[in-house]
Amino acid sequence: MKRVLLRRRPRLMLGLALAAVLILNAGAARAFDDEAVRAKLADEHAMCAAYQYIVLECIGDKRAPLGADARVKELYRSSADYNLALASFFSDVRLAALKLNDHKSEMTAKMSSCADVSLLLGEYEAFCRDMTKDPKKSWAYWKDRK
Repeated sequence: MKRVLLRRRPRLMLGLALAAVLILNAGAARAFDDEAVRAKLADEHAMCAAYQYIVLECIGDKRAPLGADARVKELYRSSADYNLALASFFSDVRLAALKLNDHKSEMTAKMSSCADVSLLLGEYEAFCRDMTKDPKKSWAYWKDRK
């Protein structure tokens, strides 16, 4: 009886090792998905912060089609700060700042001046409003897309 157990033991150990590897790989894949979701959300929040900071700058520009209403300025300022904080939360403060600057450069290249801010409004306003309003919904969306 002892001999039978000794012969089966390597098979049992091999089976346990394979099971452990499969479990660890499944956990690593799930962690990667969470990292990928976090990276995507960080990028999108940095993009929205860049958009909102540009609109905020253009609100102060007298040639811009937007009015200089203090309430609108405060709304864009708080939304931009909030999105930048979320981008930092989902990634890293330095990485969020780099992404913010990259997105800001891309967006300002699309405009010749603040008079063209309506190009950005049409492209980013609804998306960023939704991102700012309900970040949990965005997290669920990207988690379900994996």
